[in-house]
Amino acid sequence: MTAEIDNRGNVLCLLQGFLATSLVGIALWLPAHAQDRGASATKDSASARVSAGGEYTPPHTTRMLSPGYPDNLRRDGVEGWAQLTMMVDRRGRAHEVDVLDSSGLDALDRAAVDAMATASFAAGSINGTPVDAVHAHLVVFALTDSDRPSREFIELINAVGDAQMSNDRARADEIYAQIKPRTLTELGLVDTQRQSYYNRWGSPHEELMARKRVTVHASVSTLTPVKALPHLRGLFEMQLRLKHFGDALKTWEKLRKARVDQEFLEAHRASIDDIAALRADDRSFVIEGEILGRTSWFQTLLKRKFQISVSSGRISQLRLRCERDYVVTPFQAYKQYETKSENGRCELQVIGDLDTKFRLVQS
Repeated sequence: MTAEIDNRGNVLCLLQGFLATSLVGIALWLPAHAQDRGASATKDSASARVSAGGEYTPPHTTRMLSPGYPDNLRRDGVEGWAQLTMMVDRRGRAHEVDVLDSSGLDALDRAAVDAMATASFAAGSINGTPVDAVHAHLVVFALTDSDRPSREFIELINAVGDAQMSNDRARADEIYAQIKPRTLTELGLVDTQRQSYYNRWGSPHEELMARKRVTVHASVSTLTPVKALPHLRGLFEMQLRLKHFGDALKTWEKLRKARVDQEFLEAHRASIDDIAALRADDRSFVIEGEILGRTSWFQTLLKRKFQISVSSGRISQLRLRCERDYVVTPFQAYKQYETKSENGRCELQVIGDLDTKFRLVQS
């Protein structure tokens, strides 16, 4: 793939230091309407919906201070992002904050997590009664004086694309070792190429991880919503293929709100109907899981009952962040776990050793 950089270098002009944006549910992208670049925090739209136990309204941000931008990274012009998941209690305070995914810089991850300690939220509610509820928040660190990618960087990106097209994995690995992305634009270009790399030589889990990251980059780049849609469509189709049905439903909601073309919606409507039927009946299905990049794996559960069997590695703990309640439990192989119906949608966090592989059976 050949990278083309426009006269703006495809770099956002944001407030000096950062952009923090709240998201509804546990989505990994910005809503198409949340594109206000002139404020330090854009308010999320907490739309109510019918959930187990009544009408559920998710938490949303009411106050967010600027995260501390590490001085050395600011000085060097290094940008990045951190996608957080957390619980918001009845008083509107965040707790049990963890990093779902990020651009990979520990210093930015810590700054994003620390910023939640001073943030204020409107609590989630069911039928108007505040509840302890799951929330996701994307923090983007960007600089107004960010430079466009260097000629050397573009040459490396183009070279790695050529190596992949030529099916030369050794050459591609050699070039990736030389690439040091610094800005949001560079990070996006690398992850776009990584999708192709993992499709050829990696695992489906690695390709999915790259696709998720590309959708984040697309949401905070200068791409128009229309140009960002192919990334969201690709993510949705891969979630279907890997049976990540809970996550696929959330992506589907975002696609509908983004006004994806009607032909795409019609082509996949039967799949959505099948997932809805699967969620309601007593059939079981299996997801292959793998802990990559960090010591946690996340999944939106489709059903209330589940069990996990480890094929290699070790799992130590399970955490459930739900629309109502937070649960932590030691992991027991083959144990049948069950979430309460009144807790609504739940996000499962599997904590264990890097490269652990397992099977998640939902029933």
